[in-house]
Amino acid sequence: MGTPVSSFYGGEHTHELAEVLEGLQAGLALILHALAEPECRGLFTNTPLLPTLLKVLPRTPTIKLVVYDGEPKGTVVDDMRRVRNDIQNPDHLSR
Repeated sequence: MGTPVSSFYGGEHTHELAEVLEGLQAGLALILHALAEPECRGLFTNTPLLPTLLKVLPRTPTIKLVVYDGEPKGTVVDDMRRVRNDIQNPDHLSR
């Protein structure tokens, strides 16, 4: 096959999902497992979920590309790059 890629979306309830996952250590463990087990190389997500993704990036070394929709708030994209300097983000696709 090819390169494993995952999606991390909350659909119309993305903001609510982000709040729930932030408060649950088990939610972070599930995300970590879902990304690490298949050794995903890329990820598609929504901007409200970027802070949650930031928490698992240090333990998902195979993730190299993060594509998101929407406009990220604050410094989350810079923070992701600080945590993992090998993360690529195609800015032209993110906006």
